[in-house]
Amino acid sequence: MPREMKSNHLAALVLCLLPEDFSVCFEERSSQECFMKIPLDSPVRLPAPKFTLSRFYREWNRVFDHFIPAWVMDIGLRMAGKKPILMRLQTKLWRSVSCLEYFTSRQWTFTNDNVTQLFGRMCADDQKEFNFDVRRIHWPTYLENYCIGVKCYALKEELSDLSNARLAVQRLILRRRFKWLLVLAVVVWFVRWRHRVVQFIWNRAFWTLLHVYSAIVSRIPKMINR
Repeated sequence: MPREMKSNHLAALVLCLLPEDFSVCFEERSSQECFMKIPLDSPVRLPAPKFTLSRFYREWNRVFDHFIPAWVMDIGLRMAGKKPILMRLQTKLWRSVSCLEYFTSRQWTFTNDNVTQLFGRMCADDQKEFNFDVRRIHWPTYLENYCIGVKCYALKEELSDLSNARLAVQRLILRRRFKWLLVLAVVVWFVRWRHRVVQFIWNRAFWTLLHVYSAIVSRIPKMINR
């Protein structure tokens, strides 16, 4: 018990909660940065957490962004003679998400007057030693420690392999960029060679720009001599 506190001064009920005027929201970008910094050992896809208020978008994303890719990759594992596991993992993952959905999709308002009064009655030394003021929590560090806890205790992975996991994430990033560049190249090729009207406009615009550029370059020496 803190030195400055007596038994008759203790609050009857103490809830260590965030006050109403101090809300914390985990954004997609901050969450993704933490998962990129503390990646899993064998990532299959890049982590991309999404928050939405639309149930339709959630179900659409669940089917087309999770289950169908997992099903396709399981087919590839079967063809390679390996055991398909991704659909089973996705089913377990969404079962866990469904258990937490009631709490993650709602919010409640509680008062923490007792904990504020208790902390205010403590001296500076006790406040430093028994620091339970949640307003002083550095939430980016908290979220990073959360990812470390999931990696070490929930998934039983070692932090010693973190460098290899980050290297695997970098490979996935390069692979995704190459994929989008390939898609862009195919689209440009299709537009360039399959649509004659667009091809004609493209050629005219190119030669017009080249003519304007040549005219400007030819006038530079004259402007310098003046």
